[in-house]
Amino acid sequence: MKETEQLDRIVQFTRDLGMGWRFKHDRHAQSTRGYRTPVQYHGQGWPDVLAVHPESGDLFVRELKQWARRNVLGPGQQDWLQWLQTAGIDVGQAEPARDQPVGIWTERDWETIIVPRLLRPVGRISVQSINGVSLTTH
Repeated sequence: MKETEQLDRIVQFTRDLGMGWRFKHDRHAQSTRGYRTPVQYHGQGWPDVLAVHPESGDLFVRELKQWARRNVLGPGQQDWLQWLQTAGIDVGQAEPARDQPVGIWTERDWETIIVPRLLRPVGRISVQSINGVSLTTH
């Protein structure tokens, strides 16, 4: 699953539940040197997703990767994840058993990591099936 498909899935899931999350993502743009994400100053490597829940104040950032590239970070990506973590921002946890660095979400993380993280600020949701995922929260 491509990174853009992962992001679309995350955003659609939260919209379907009316969860209130707000997302920021920088899209690539075509340039004379191929696709680039235009940034200024120290922006190179900024994570793919910044999400905030306006009601709870919950905020996190994540880098989205395809499973096969889960441990390949581009220039500046590891720096930004480290800096944001040092600043107290939730960047997630490393998954050493899966050779997956801190701050990375892949399509294989949907049920075990992504959905529970998205449900965290909204509290109690009864058991149901949404987008093929059975959910139980406390």
